[in-house]
Amino acid sequence: KKELMDAVYGQDVVALCLHMHGCRVIQKAIRCLEQKDVSKLITEFHDKVLAFIHDPNGNHVIQRCIQVMSSFAKTAAHNDNPDLASSLSDEMQFIVDDIV
Repeated sequence: KKELMDAVYGQDVVALCLHMHGCRVIQKAIRCLEQKDVSKLITEFHDKVLAFIHDPNGNHVIQRCIQVMSSFAKTAAHNDNPDLASSLSDEMQFIVDDIV
């Protein structure tokens, strides 16, 4: 997983998200990495959500972010950790804020 993170950060993450094959790499990273690493990765997407959702490849990345981060938050809530669940929800708020 560390090698995956190193490989992703060795590239232009935004350009990867907008590339047909690169977006699959980013989606795989979001799906496979631990919560703290996904949280770090999605900070790269701040202020870029509109560009991503208007691009077919970037849109898939945003969808995967919502799916995986929501799953992390639900798991935290289910495990009686409401503070973590709330924090994870807050980490996704930029997606809504960028759209609205």
